[in-house]
Formats: sequence, C-alpha cells, structure tokens
Amino acid sequence: MSVSRNALLSLVLPAIAAILISCQKHPAQTETPVEPYIETAGAAGFDIIPLASSEGAPRWMGVYTDEGRTTKFSFELNALPTSDAASAAPSMGKGRFVAEEQSDPLPLLNLLKKALQAKHVPTHTEKAEVLPFSYLLLGESQSRAPDGSFSSNPKGNWTTTKIFLANDTAEVYFNFNPVNHKAEFGIKDAKFGDRVLAELAKVF
Repeated sequence: MSVSRNALLSLVLPAIAAILISCQKHPAQTETPVEPYIETAGAAGFDIIPLASSEGAPRWMGVYTDEGRTTKFSFELNALPTSDAASAAPSMGKGRFVAEEQSDPLPLLNLLKKALQAKHVPTHTEKAEVLPFSYLLLGESQSRAPDGSFSSNPKGNWTTTKIFLANDTAEVYFNFNPVNHKAEFGIKDAKFGDRVLAELAKVF
C-alpha cells in the first residue's frame, strides 16, 4: 500500500516537533558557567592572560591596573600532580614568578598591603628576574563564594593553592581561574604580610 507525500509528512512532522520540544525541556549539559569575580577584604585580585607554555608548564601574564598605572608579571606552575585518592600525602609542586618589562610595582603592592595586612610597602627592593616558589595544591574545579571561600560543590573553574616563599618562611594563598581570566593572592596569616610583599616586590 503506497503512502502519499502529504500523509507521510503528517506523520513525520509531529514526531520532529516532539523531539524539539523534548530537547528544550532537557537542554544538553553545558560547561561550568563563568563566575563573576567579587572582591573581598582578604584577597588581592588581578587579571591573567594565557601565554605560550614553558616546557609544558602552564604560563600566564598577571596584570593589575589602578589609575592608569599597571603592574605586570608572569607566572608558571609545573604540571599539577595527579590526585591519588589512595595517598594521604598532599600534592606539592614548583613554580615561579617572572619579572616583566615596563611594570610599575606600586599598584599591586598597595593592594596587597591592605589584603595581606602588611605594615609596609617595600622600598629599595633588589630586583630579580625570577622568583621561584613551591606550592601546595588545595583544590581543583572549585567555585568561589561571595565571601571569598572556595568549595567543590558546586563545581567551578578555580584552582586553589598555598604558596611558600623565601625558603618556606612566608606563606600566601594563590588562586587562579583561567576561564574568567582572574587570579588572586589571599591572606594566610597577617604575620606573613610584610615578608610576602618583600618577596613579590622583587619581580613586580
């Protein structure tokens, strides 16, 4: 028995419409949404721009501008260790901050002074091309709450770390989000504030 073209369309079109309606009701899963960055009292946030990797290590340019003056530096971290659920040992890594030309250190140092509760902005600092550090991986795929805290539920795009400077005598939180191009230094303890600023001033 043959079926006319109009009869066939009358059967097919309702089925297509039903599929489209179903897709609208149940949209495909999307990537984790971009989170707006909210400033908090205990953190100094700045923009990051992806750069070409250095021997496989992720690398970014950090930029902070205030009243037309800009602090610039680059940073890189070695490949983040693969989590091992069976291991109780924390994931440790190495990284470095690198000085950039035409950078004014004061904008970001002034912001850091307030965020880290430091007493002084360092002056007459001996500059360095590279400032190495070690870091403790605290979390990946983290979301950031308006109060500056981080959580794995819901998932986000932040990687959270704690950085050790000056032969492990100064500590500061360092968190970054490549998706919304933001990073921040966060206060670990006010007693580290001045030492952290003195170290970072070498490459700002």
